[in-house]
Amino acid sequence: MKGMPRTIARVCCLSLLWASVHAAFALSFPLPLNGEAVVGKVSTINVKKPQTLAEVGADFDIGYAEMLSANKALSSDRLLAKGTLVTLPAQFILPPVRVGLVVNLAELRVYYFPLNTPEVDIFPIAAGRIGWNTPLGTTEVVAKKANPTWTVPPSIMAESIAKGKRLKAFYASDDPQNPLGHYALYLGIEGLRMHGTLAPRSIGRRASHGCMRLWDADIEFLYDHVPVGTPVTLIHIEDKAGWQNHRLYLQALSPFSEYHNAHSANEQIALALKDHPATIDWQKVATVMRDQTGIPVAIGYDATVNALPEA
Repeated sequence: MKGMPRTIARVCCLSLLWASVHAAFALSFPLPLNGEAVVGKVSTINVKKPQTLAEVGADFDIGYAEMLSANKALSSDRLLAKGTLVTLPAQFILPPVRVGLVVNLAELRVYYFPLNTPEVDIFPIAAGRIGWNTPLGTTEVVAKKANPTWTVPPSIMAESIAKGKRLKAFYASDDPQNPLGHYALYLGIEGLRMHGTLAPRSIGRRASHGCMRLWDADIEFLYDHVPVGTPVTLIHIEDKAGWQNHRLYLQALSPFSEYHNAHSANEQIALALKDHPATIDWQKVATVMRDQTGIPVAIGYDATVNALPEA
């Protein structure tokens, strides 16, 4: 699966700490109650064999950019030595929109909130590179196809010719070189899809012409579970704040340079405090914003609670 090694035993072992794991290896969590917004856990592992950071992340359905942000001291492309300690950033503050498919480009992740099911399934994606930006906005899934065909748009064909790598004009459904892979969800924005990929190492990077690529098992899961008509929201939120166990967490990510962020950390904290009086450690806030590890960090606590439960 996904063109990279996958180990069911390792994923299932971590599921005892994180959440239930679907056969497609999605990270799946029950929706938190009472206005809470944090799911999952951050864990560490010792690398069992020489692997790149991206390959370690792929074993646990975590994309390249997330692994790199959480492990800044490690090499991004060289093989890690056996026994290297690696952080697995499988904790998330849920986005403010929690209906259908929600793509947060700043995270290079898609969240799926199934209708009438109190859970969330979370997947890494590849998104549009600079000059081929994935658009923001709202739309819906208008069609689904297994073994989709692809007619190459003139703009992409012109780029391939300029690079000396001319594409075919048309890729048939049974063409093993079809860049859309085995499954595709077609969105209501012209030319925009969620689909598989022939380049599994691109997941967690800005690498596409605007579409959202997923690993094979992940797009197959979405194909099987997401009905036509499902709403899709595409956002860019690099700073998120949310509650868990009477603690306020802040998550900061490196932004896409060309997207304006209307959701600053201070604004997100203010929204979280609207109905929860809290004591905030502003020095921690500054550290989170400086480090931008993508890992939620506790920055304060509910001022109305005498004793905090264990984290």
